Parts: sequence; structure tokens; C-alpha cells
Amino acid sequence: MDGAEAWEAPAALGPQTTCLDDVVPEEVEWRWKGRIPLGKLILLAGDPGVGKSFLSAAIATAVTTGAALPGDSDRHDPASVLILSAEDGLADTLRPRLQDMGADLKRVTALTAIRDAQGRDQHVDLTTDMVHLERVLSSGGYGLVIIDPLTAYLGGSLSTTTTTGLRAVLTPLAMMAERFGVAIIGITHLRKSSGDRALYRVIESISYTAAARVVHLVGVDPNNEQKRIMLTIKCNLAPLASALSFELTEGRFMWGGASDVTVDALLGPDQTEEERGALDEAKVFLLDVLADGPRAAKEVEADASEAGISPRTLKRARSVLGVRATREQAGFGGAKGRWLLRLPHDEAPQEGQGGHIGELAPLWGSTSTESTGLVEVGPLVETEIVELDGAPIGAPEGGR
Repeated sequence: MDGAEAWEAPAALGPQTTCLDDVVPEEVEWRWKGRIPLGKLILLAGDPGVGKSFLSAAIATAVTTGAALPGDSDRHDPASVLILSAEDGLADTLRPRLQDMGADLKRVTALTAIRDAQGRDQHVDLTTDMVHLERVLSSGGYGLVIIDPLTAYLGGSLSTTTTTGLRAVLTPLAMMAERFGVAIIGITHLRKSSGDRALYRVIESISYTAAARVVHLVGVDPNNEQKRIMLTIKCNLAPLASALSFELTEGRFMWGGASDVTVDALLGPDQTEEERGALDEAKVFLLDVLADGPRAAKEVEADASEAGISPRTLKRARSVLGVRATREQAGFGGAKGRWLLRLPHDEAPQEGQGGHIGELAPLWGSTSTESTGLVEVGPLVETEIVELDGAPIGAPEGGR
């Protein structure tokens, strides 16, 4: 018997191949049409403080209740959500936020630590603890995993600038999403660079966006500092979804409407001190000229020009202050009425009270208030998870 006959490779070793003729075609299953596909890795990228965590909580709320998200008409079966949060506290932030949004807290679980053989709780590290995440998901019922931020769970030894190291974590994470049919949202930051394309500004490596099937950019609306924009910059599964706005008012989240803000506008350079000063000047100007009531838009624009305020800066100041534009009733001979500018608190007169006001100028998108302890994983290793609706964890019963 020669060497070739003496040994045969076990079936589990060596290359594994699949003939595409044996593959059964499947359609992509969406939890949020065009934005959140099930079984895929998704990124929410943006600068700190723009509302990425709030946005992910709003998505989680819809998943736990089965509610339709903006643009979708069908409800879905409620599913559980697993959250890995390295920055927000469970008691003072996560639970109150989700509770205020109307989430089903019994379906929300936080993975907070991995317990080692010595009984010590260790921070979750996806470079070594992927098996524990998989064991939690194997209990079933999950539709969404949120990792906030993704870099906090990549371990101290992994360089986030090396392609090989990142793919060794992100690829298995994407495969896990597909295996369990869950959407995994990784929250990331942007690099401080105004010259690169949007996809290259996600953290330090293109590996992040390469591994994700969908990437959303989140930022402040350049025309209205009170609004935030969610804009899809990559989608391998469908046409890019339209930009969508949302608002954060006194710690409360509200969905907005469609937006025409572009990637270039959303990634535009930060305002200089001079630009901020010009905007403040324009805001003071508007508050002054409209203090006694509405004025003709053309008159306001002319006065602003004389004061050295550019039309662009005046428009931004109008958006920030919420100045409204209304049209007067048409005059005799079919002449169109003039546009008037008024402050938000200055109510438009009703018919018979000084004139008829026509349609509102389209400055604002529509908003809606519709909202949308220990798991054993082996004899020596445990994974700590916390149910947000379990034992009291310090949050007031009435929310924030």
C-alpha cells in the first residue's frame, strides 16, 4: 500500500465547495425596506453626539413591538433585541430611553460581560468571545443585535487600521447574522477628514464598510441644527433609500419625513467661528425685524442684504429659528398674494381676522410621535446578560 492509499483526509478538512446549480434562490428579507435587512451586518456611522444611539433605540423599539418603520406599511412579528452598549448605562439611559419610546422591555436584553473560569466578569471582546455571542443568539427569538460602538468590542490587541485583523472579526460577525437571520447594527464614528469619500471616512479602515451590506450615515441637518439626517451611502441589496430626518427634542425622539440633504452637505466641513458669528447675527436680525409681527419676505430679504447678511445665511437662520412663511390671500385681478415671514409663536390669523392665509411654505418635513440574569454556556464559563424589564436596576418607573 503506497502513501496515497494509506491516508484519506477526513471529510471535515480541506476546501468546501458548492455548485451554484444546487443553491436555492432566496429573496432578501427586510425588517425595514431598503434600510435594515435581516441576516446582514449594517453600520450606522456618524460623529459623536448626532443621535446614532437614539436612532438605534428607535429601530429596536419597532422590532420589539412589531411596529412599521417610516416608509413601511406592514407590521412585523415582534422580536427580541440584544444590546451591547459600552457607553450608555442600563439604569439611567438605556431603559428610560427605550421605555419612553414605547419598547417592549421584556424583549430587550443587554450582554454586559463574559464570566471567566475564576468567576471574574470580563468585558466582551469579539476577537475571542464570538462563541458566547452565538450561544446567546441560539436561544432564539432575536431579530436585532446592536453593538454600540463597534470598536469598543474589538479588543485591545486588535489594530483597527489593519485589514486582515478586522476582517477576522467582521466576517464571522456577518456570517453569524446570516446564520441566525438577525440584523446586526454596528455603530461607528467618522474619521476627521473632509477630503475622502463618505465610505472611506468610516473609522480608520475600509474593511468596516466592505464587510457591511448596508451603511447609513447619520449627521446634523446642515439647514436645521435641530434636525438629524439618516442617509444610506451603501446598499448591496437594493437601490439606495432616500434620506430620512428625525428630531431630538428635550431627550425625546421623533421621526421626521423625507429629506433632500445630500452626502456632500451632510459631510460638509464644520462651521468656522466666522460662519457661526454670521449665523448668530442673522438670527438676532430675524428676531428683531419680526418681533412686532409678520413682514413681507422680500422686505426682510432686502433689509438683510443691507445689513450684510447673505441669502444663504438668512435661510439657515430661518430654519434654525423655525420662521414660517405664509402667503396672503390673492388680490384683485388674480394677483398672487405676497409671502409673509413670521416667528413660530406668532399665530397666523384665521379667515376674517385680518386676511386669509394660504398654504405653508415647505420648510419642514412632517413629524410623527408614533413609535414607531445569567446564561450558562459551559461548566466553567458564563455569559452575563441583563433583561431590562427584569429586577429593578435603578430607573424610575415613569421613565426619564
